[in-house]
Amino acid sequence: MLKIGITGYPASGHARRIASIVNGLCREPTEQERQGHSRKDPEVAGLMHIEKLWPPQGLASPQMGDVRQVAQDFDIPEVCESREEFSEGLDGVLILTDWNTNHQKYAPFFLRSGIPVYVDKPFSLSPLEAEAIIQVARETGTPFMTAAASRFDSQVARLKAELPELGKMLTATATAPAWAGMTFYGVHGLEMLFEVVGWDVVEVFNMGDIDRNIVRLTYRDGMNCLFLSMVPMRLRSLLVMGTQGWRWIEVHDFQDFFSNMLKAIARLFKSGEAHVSLEEQLRVTQVLTAAERSAILQRPIKVVS
Repeated sequence: MLKIGITGYPASGHARRIASIVNGLCREPTEQERQGHSRKDPEVAGLMHIEKLWPPQGLASPQMGDVRQVAQDFDIPEVCESREEFSEGLDGVLILTDWNTNHQKYAPFFLRSGIPVYVDKPFSLSPLEAEAIIQVARETGTPFMTAAASRFDSQVARLKAELPELGKMLTATATAPAWAGMTFYGVHGLEMLFEVVGWDVVEVFNMGDIDRNIVRLTYRDGMNCLFLSMVPMRLRSLLVMGTQGWRWIEVHDFQDFFSNMLKAIARLFKSGEAHVSLEEQLRVTQVLTAAERSAILQRPIKVVS
């Protein structure tokens, strides 16, 4: 069984959800926790166990939470004071904060230590930083992945498998909220689109604004898709249209897509097999940040030549 460590702050919703699925909550959830509670998944629990928790000082905030209480709640044996202590004996690291734009900065240390790493969204607000971290993964050969959980929804996988039935691809439309910007939440819709349709986007044009993003994505082969990411929007959906038909899905089963994501992470940590290529991981950040620039400049932005 893989020995996993979480680095992040205990108040992180994603850290708590993933700890629930892997280790299980060792007490009855509160009424508030029940609203967003995930259950222990026996299959995931058979693949990995969270052994360590390290809250870096650089991620501290008033919402930090009681680290040792969280470790007790989720049967995490060890709370570490340093990254060196944390790293010892681990088969992989999950960097989980879900609302922090600094957590990715801890990834290079673990990569250079030869420890496989998964970084939660948001990966980075800077394409240059994202490229630098991915370059460390390439140079060290250490398995690395960053991805939004919605990509792993079972409906997304079924739609991808059914794609040949739709004939020649014409277009697709993805939707997701834009809370705190597209890099934080719009990423869910974009990664669902990339998972099914592909990721070779070369130009973006945001015809909306920073809270109501209406983004045309132009692919290298000339196909255009639409990406809608708006603050009032709660819908995570994907519509795909081909010459022989169409499919539409709405993604909302958190238990399903987080469990599937953790199975993919287990494969990454055990065999080095990444569900998402390093190139695609970088393109996600490039497209999201270009779309936000396009909203300000009100013109198309080239992503790659």
